[in-house]
Amino acid sequence: MKKNLSLILVMLFLGACATKPKSHDSGFEDLKETKHAATAKKTEKVPAEPAKASSIVVDSKDLQVLEKMTKAVELYVLKNDKKQFTSLCKDKRFDCFVDDKAYPKTKKKIARSVPPYASGSKMGLQGEQRVHVKYDFYP
Repeated sequence: MKKNLSLILVMLFLGACATKPKSHDSGFEDLKETKHAATAKKTEKVPAEPAKASSIVVDSKDLQVLEKMTKAVELYVLKNDKKQFTSLCKDKRFDCFVDDKAYPKTKKKIARSVPPYASGSKMGLQGEQRVHVKYDFYP
């Protein structure tokens, strides 16, 4: 008896859901029109300026260096091989961090006005010590 009742309730519920009209955007049409009108007004007020050269240009050499850095991070975390990672981190294009501290310690921090083109992070164990290595790449 309970099985039949629960089966009937499930069927009624599924039937009600299947026949309900799908109006996900009801009430939002006015909001969309208002937002579109607001953005249109903003674009009218701003005078057209020539395009600035703020886009990031990356060539194949930069991509190869980025691949080397990815491999160097894995070697540092998994095999504690610091040589290649350290040499790449000395490059001005990379900001490197080990356990949330700048790496190498002697490298001066460079103020950046653009976001990084790419970044990477890897965590692992070296014995009992946890290691978190992160880098940001600015071509």
